[in-house]
Amino acid sequence: MALSDYNNGTKYIFENAQNITMGDWNNPNIETWSMFAGQLGITTSNYSGYGLKATYWSSSSFVSYYEGGYGVRFDKGMYYQGASNGLHFWVRLARTF
Repeated sequence: MALSDYNNGTKYIFENAQNITMGDWNNPNIETWSMFAGQLGITTSNYSGYGLKATYWSSSSFVSYYEGGYGVRFDKGMYYQGASNGLHFWVRLARTF
């Protein structure tokens, strides 16, 4: 996981955030975010100590009566399903070794 947010902390709607890459780095899926948070023991009370913002998009999408994406909400300790065109969240890139 990168140590800082992508593009100087610019917020994105999901359809723009979903496929962001930089070399070998990409926007992680929701499972990778879950593993990252679990391995580090990130909670609602300590996420900012890791330099994280409250909300991030993952690259995982869904389709129900609208299309959207999954985000992680550290401030609420949960995943979030959001519409692709309305919410602006941050992006943090990751890569696998």
